[in-house]
Amino acid sequence: MNRTTRLSTNALVALVLTTALGCSPQDAPGPTVTRSDSAGVAVVFSRAPRQYRVVSEPASFSIGLVSGEPEYLLDDVSDALLLSDGRVVVANCTPPVLRWYDGNGEYLTGTGREGGGPGEFRGGACRRDFQIHSVDGMRVEAWEHSPGRIQIFDGSGNYETTFAMRKGDLGPGGSLVGRFDAGYLLAFRRGFRRSGPTNSTSWRDTLELHVFSTDGEHERLLARSPGLTLIQFEVQTALGVIRDATIVPFAPFGLATAWHETAVLAPSEQPELQVLDRTGNLEMLIRWSDEQQPVTRGLIDTYLDERFGNDGEARRQLPEYPYPDRVHPYNLILTGADGLLWVRRPRVPGSPAYVWLGFDQTGEWAAQLEVPRDWRVFEIGDAHILARVSDALGVETVVMHELVVTGGP
Repeated sequence: MNRTTRLSTNALVALVLTTALGCSPQDAPGPTVTRSDSAGVAVVFSRAPRQYRVVSEPASFSIGLVSGEPEYLLDDVSDALLLSDGRVVVANCTPPVLRWYDGNGEYLTGTGREGGGPGEFRGGACRRDFQIHSVDGMRVEAWEHSPGRIQIFDGSGNYETTFAMRKGDLGPGGSLVGRFDAGYLLAFRRGFRRSGPTNSTSWRDTLELHVFSTDGEHERLLARSPGLTLIQFEVQTALGVIRDATIVPFAPFGLATAWHETAVLAPSEQPELQVLDRTGNLEMLIRWSDEQQPVTRGLIDTYLDERFGNDGEARRQLPEYPYPDRVHPYNLILTGADGLLWVRRPRVPGSPAYVWLGFDQTGEWAAQLEVPRDWRVFEIGDAHILARVSDALGVETVVMHELVVTGGP
């Protein structure tokens, strides 16, 4: 299982400033792992990774053109994966199609078009949540958020079947946040509110996590976990007062994914992950050494500068957020093709890179990787990384680079 967890909406990507912290390979202390047990729950604490990986140049695989044949024109790519035979499948959103390429980036075949029928994809849902998974290294499952369905294609790209997640009385929504070895994990956002600052309402919503079988049958409520931190505010416009809600910068916002046959929750304000079994029992706490940056006035100003630039009016329309004291410790989690659970640290303002931390199934901090800030990472393997890169003109390219180990015990 090798999928990226994407609970974030466009607002999440646009509004959350990120800050990366941590040691360089030269500064890091020797790897130290402490294991303990608390009421039957394994607690694993790591001080440093076992190894460091770097992205090598040039790309071993690249797809994307400014102009030319439509099979090579990419627009709003939402996912990509490497198959066991070296081919790469790309989920393109405009138009919503799947495309297969060989190991040299040459187009092989494509399937799907905009629509609601078998082998077709809905354009609106594609932009929000269009994911692909490889079940056996060859067959491809495509998830669409709006209809809540999975379509399956064989190793040659031919349509096989479709089934929907039977959510019953769970209500609308439900994002696919991961695939177990057998089954699926969906998260529903429940907007429970609490009182906040004067003239505003702030709250942290709740992730309600549910397990579904391989044919879409609902099995159980797995857990509830803290989710996004939001604030409601009012904006005066020419048409009157508009009420809106936005994510509080630097605040924790809760993530979840499926990892082999466990579920991983990342709800905390601390560097900690919770690992649950398929019935919801807490099995392990993964913790690591990380200094969280204080939220200062200078950091807030940098955030506003990066978000709005010289648009003073936009800045004046925002409320005084209920900023936290410290920057949250992570903002994405990803189940890697290498079997590791990858956690992305926030980015230091002005830094050209994000830092990813990889944890193995024993809970140890196994690897660390730096990735350019303009990459949207889809897959991390033992020796490769697959990502989308956009240039200054918005031209998208899907690239694959080799990963090289540069340090370790």
